[in-house]
Amino acid sequence: MYKTLLILLFAIPSFAQKDSVIVYGNVLITNNGIDPVPAFALGKPAIMANLFIAKRHFIYNAQVNYSLDLKPWAQNHWFLWKIPYNEKSNFRVGTGISFFHKRDNIDYLNRKNEEMQITNQYLMFELSYWYRFSANRTLQFIYWQDKGLSWDGLKYGSFFSVSANINKVRLGKNPYINFNPNLFYLTNTAPQHGLYFSETTTLGFKNLPVNLFVQNVFPITKSPQSGYLWNYGVKYSF
Repeated sequence: MYKTLLILLFAIPSFAQKDSVIVYGNVLITNNGIDPVPAFALGKPAIMANLFIAKRHFIYNAQVNYSLDLKPWAQNHWFLWKIPYNEKSNFRVGTGISFFHKRDNIDYLNRKNEEMQITNQYLMFELSYWYRFSANRTLQFIYWQDKGLSWDGLKYGSFFSVSANINKVRLGKNPYINFNPNLFYLTNTAPQHGLYFSETTTLGFKNLPVNLFVQNVFPITKSPQSGYLWNYGVKYSF
């Protein structure tokens, strides 16, 4: 796993020299790491990195999340193919592998209640549709399905969301706000299922790669019952 990340790190400069390859992403430091499926959270401060390497219609997306004590939390590696429909919209299909690191307290013969880190692996599938109203207004329909590859993990899970990006709403000459409302439905073999609404608001400044964000996640109907999640932090984009 770490060898793969090192290979990617050293390969990026050579990829970036080619005009046909685009490399971009972001790094977030947050008080309560919230998963790309916003129903789940680490529950403690986290650092979350998002890397995209795109060439024509192909997109590789690595999502690497760590708690601030530098213990891995979750990693997703997506291999996606964009299928243009017209000048304003496109479909996207792809697959990937996910590593979820959970921490359990285990009793050994001579070591009681020792915390151990266990990794579950999942195979992921995406089918999505993206529509662009303008350069700063988009709408997305996304379907994800996960299949567990570990005996002690979830057997499968499904996620469907409808979300919008409303970007660069000016507050004056310099500051701007981005809005990202998201309505989504989740079901898995935990068992867990529910309908949720989330919203992320970002405050940025022209020509600065650093901005501030706050995220709220509200369960509308959920089993088992739980309260809402919230999250704030700093994002650096490159």
